Amino acid sequence: MLNSYVEINKAAARKEKEQFLALTETLMVTMQQHNMKEEQILYPMIDQSLPNAVEIIERMRTIL
Repeated sequence: MLNSYVEINKAAARKEKEQFLALTETLMVTMQQHNMKEEQILYPMIDQSLPNAVEIIERMRTIL
């Protein structure tokens, strides 16, 4: 992903509009896919592993 940012910056610096737009579109699609995976896999896993998260947070607040 870091390489994408480098290439996007290079295209912007060179004012290569088509290359810049193509690279940013690719980055956007990659980020959308990543977010979908998080929402469908990671977040449900977290919900399952922390069923009492609200209670834990409230207890932490009383300590602080």
